[in-house]
Amino acid sequence: MKKRWLALTAALLLCLQGLTACTEEAASDTTTTTTAPTTATTAPPVPSGPFHTYLSDEEVTTLLASRVETALAVPFCINGTQAVLEKERGVYFFSVKPGEYWEELTPSAEGFEAQYITPFEEDKKINVLKANEPVRVLLYNDTAYCFVDVVFTSLPVLSMNTQTLPQTLSYFDKDEEQDVVYDKEGEPIPYDPYGEVVDDPAKPIGDYDTFMEVTLLDAEADSHGYDNGFTSKARAHIRGRSSRNYPKNSYKLELLKEEAGVLSERNETLLGMRSDGDWNLNGMYAEPSKVRDKVAADLWLAITEDRQTTGIRNGYRCEYIEVIINGRYHGLYLLTERIDRKQLDLQENDRLYFSEGDLGKWHTDFLHPKDPTDDEISGYSLKWPKEFKEPYTEWQPFGELCKLLDSTGSKEFRETVPEMIDLDSLLDYEIFVQTICGTDNLIQNTFYVARQQEDGSYRFSFLPWDLDQSFGVNWRGDEPYLVYENYEELTYRDLPFWVSGTIGQRNIDGYMDRLKARYDQLRDTILSDKDIIKRVNNAQTTLTESGAWARNQQRWPDGAYAAVSRIRAFVVDRMAFLDDKYQP
Repeated sequence: MKKRWLALTAALLLCLQGLTACTEEAASDTTTTTTAPTTATTAPPVPSGPFHTYLSDEEVTTLLASRVETALAVPFCINGTQAVLEKERGVYFFSVKPGEYWEELTPSAEGFEAQYITPFEEDKKINVLKANEPVRVLLYNDTAYCFVDVVFTSLPVLSMNTQTLPQTLSYFDKDEEQDVVYDKEGEPIPYDPYGEVVDDPAKPIGDYDTFMEVTLLDAEADSHGYDNGFTSKARAHIRGRSSRNYPKNSYKLELLKEEAGVLSERNETLLGMRSDGDWNLNGMYAEPSKVRDKVAADLWLAITEDRQTTGIRNGYRCEYIEVIINGRYHGLYLLTERIDRKQLDLQENDRLYFSEGDLGKWHTDFLHPKDPTDDEISGYSLKWPKEFKEPYTEWQPFGELCKLLDSTGSKEFRETVPEMIDLDSLLDYEIFVQTICGTDNLIQNTFYVARQQEDGSYRFSFLPWDLDQSFGVNWRGDEPYLVYENYEELTYRDLPFWVSGTIGQRNIDGYMDRLKARYDQLRDTILSDKDIIKRVNNAQTTLTESGAWARNQQRWPDGAYAAVSRIRAFVVDRMAFLDDKYQP
């Protein structure tokens, strides 16, 4: 294919000063032209390439001889949907379904005829995608022509163009949740609900909300319930703790709608996930394989599928997506659902807690807090309810849980544990954390779901979050990546979840026998070496065959990158270790 390009270039040098891609933004409905013959001397040719889908070298040379090069200033579309322009390189992005052939994709631009000149029929689309090779399109009318380069990807593409909130609009969100950001002196930065104006190409979205317009290209849009090229107002801000220091940031994204001059949350079923307005964009900068979070999140949903309750999802779904911010390619991301009231179908008196720090806190911290309306106490945060109400007992259920686990020698311990803790949920969480070797989920990055029972008491279940430190990766705490692959140390380590460890030591309600039986059940199916490795391979295939892996590495060359072959070997050794633990 490259030899053909050299030949084509040589042939065109006689009539061109150089081939240039169309790099102006598709922003108007007119075409910028230069002096050209009033009537073309050559009629537009009928493509004679294989399948009649692209012009031959001779046809291109003949066509250009009677036309003058111009710049595209009208929207460039494929199959009737406007492609997203990456201004920095002057290429367009478009999302297509895996397995399609190029001849099924019809390019167009107002006032122009459009023809491919890349001989893409020689390969299936997947081979061109994997090679990350732009496809060239020739646009021409009676007097002018221009060239357009298109990057096809089998992943969805999200374009984010930042803007300040218009003066005539206001914003309202009754469930507003905003992380506190601190300056270098440790003082909180005041939150501005009308957004942060960011004028830094390296940091296009700020710590507090930046308002924007977003466009989503999704080849599966029809099945997901919206039009391809879906657009919306939105706002986003940087999310994460240590990851906030990476060159590539992760974001919280909220879709917005306007009604009578007021912006509010807009719910959409993005990429086949839940209908909602709040989404996370995980940058995966420090995770070398870029598959761990996706594989682990999907694995948890598979493990808990037989305990799924209508209206409740026991975890979060996530899908890969490529992001362009202000016309600059920003790389590969993982778009994820959030764990919140809606995801778990929580009722008014239910509680949702999240562990963000170390254990070692006494139950009195939560049963008798200095400030019962503080939404963060001793490394834990209250995620639901959003508002404290008298008599301010929102922290009491978690305090009672900690008190129970502090009282292993009491008479009530053995009787109360099955009432306060959903042991089936705990069994799954223990096996899951051990399987993925989730070093960051033993204490922190865990949701504690407390549902109120008919008698007013609470019963706890457990959900994982932020699963990138898994399958042989561990937190190190120093620059540049904060994490590292540590297969040798982690493969044969016993990593019990702290609640499971406390209960398992006393074999409450036959816990250890139940744990082994549940492990046997899952080991024959979802947790077989073959099934886990298949998930790893499928995720890797998605990234490499879409071309996104190569593009992300080009955009962020100093990020963490590693092949998944060591993950596959780790899975085999880790599961053999767990077999000895649970199947002696």
